Amino acid sequence: MTCNNQQCLIVRPFYSLTILDTSMLPTVEQIHFEHSVLYLLRGSFQLLSNNQLQGLQSPNFAFVEPAKAYLIKGASEDLLVLLLRIKRELILSLAKEMSLDGQDGELFFLKNSVDNLPQLNTLFMLFYQEVKEALAGESIVLDSIATQVVVFLLRHLIRIRKNQQLELSRVGIVDRRLRRAIEYIHAHYNQDLPLSEIAQAAFLSDFHFSRLFKKVTGLSPHSYVAVVRVEQARNLLAQTDLSIVAISAAVGYSSQSHFTKVFKGLTGFTPAEYRDSLGSRPIKK
Repeated sequence: MTCNNQQCLIVRPFYSLTILDTSMLPTVEQIHFEHSVLYLLRGSFQLLSNNQLQGLQSPNFAFVEPAKAYLIKGASEDLLVLLLRIKRELILSLAKEMSLDGQDGELFFLKNSVDNLPQLNTLFMLFYQEVKEALAGESIVLDSIATQVVVFLLRHLIRIRKNQQLELSRVGIVDRRLRRAIEYIHAHYNQDLPLSEIAQAAFLSDFHFSRLFKKVTGLSPHSYVAVVRVEQARNLLAQTDLSIVAISAAVGYSSQSHFTKVFKGLTGFTPAEYRDSLGSRPIKK
């Protein structure tokens, strides 16, 4: 775990928890490959997602599905947000224990936001208190809270369904029209990837591919590549002892300073701060 004033980052094998104030909010559009829950512990902000702008105030929750871009704007000075990112594996594992069907289906949120869910409020306040107290056995308690959060979401806010436009690929559930291109990006993220090369993988012209990609993901192909690189860097920071310079090169950046700028812009933390959050490393899944 790494904490700096109000900001904290905890990384566990199947979820991560970030506590952010206004000064640490990421500065660019975000896209995660996990299901994300944002809890406004204090203050307010505007959330831009799916071309819709929502005004949210504490104690609201906002929900963002994997591979969907969002941007936080107009945050109040007193803002304090808890961001929980939950991997698909954890949700499906608990869904199976709960005898819910659809292990290969799409997991989707029923709502984009909700106001003041008492049980979920309590769980996120327990998250916050446990992180701030930093007592022995913290990871055990946090894992227990995360499990309760996912069970609550599966009961009330997440459903599993078949979607003919989506299919399971080597990199997870993706839109079938973009499957080849997304798999190509994930396979070659550490190389220079001109738009024409990615579009060719989808058998589309540059123009039509760019429009479709932006419509489906909310990001440009170039921005998506940056997200994939940062996700891979997070994995290397967590699972290896490679230096930050080596990781920068491994994910496709020739300049460590540029890598650090992109990483901080997308996560709110520098690579060094992110690694500090992991405690004893490397973490093996």
